[in-house]
Amino acid sequence: MFKVGDMINYGSTGVCRVAEIKELGGRTKGSKRLYYVLEPLYQSCVITTPADNKKISMRPIISKDEAERLIDMIP
Repeated sequence: MFKVGDMINYGSTGVCRVAEIKELGGRTKGSKRLYYVLEPLYQSCVITTPADNKKISMRPIISKDEAERLIDMIP
């Protein structure tokens, strides 16, 4: 699970910041789900998506140090 402030890659949208995590009502009465409120870095919009969304990939952005370490591993 991501935290508020995390930078993630969200599907084809690209890099987004997790602005908020909130609980909203589900499709059935009494059910609730966690949602991420995402702010894309290169678009002026807000995306609200279920935290357990399996249809669109959400993955963390690696740090500069992690990227350099991976590049150094290339033969």
